[in-house]
Amino acid sequence: MAHLYLSEQKLRDKHEAWKLKGNGGSEPSQPMTLDQLQRAVAEADRGVIALMPDFDALLDDLGEPTTEE
Repeated sequence: MAHLYLSEQKLRDKHEAWKLKGNGGSEPSQPMTLDQLQRAVAEADRGVIALMPDFDALLDDLGEPTTEE
């Protein structure tokens, strides 16, 4: 989620800098609106929460480390 937020912030910064230069050159990609970003982060959060019980099962499948004598 942090990566998504930071990526969008970089796009927003580039787009704002482009607007301040008087729109010279090609227009950079438009960032998500704040509403779109909030929905995207919420969906990503839900995906992580849905998978959390599976992480416990995965760790149990790995078992205890063996020690060789």
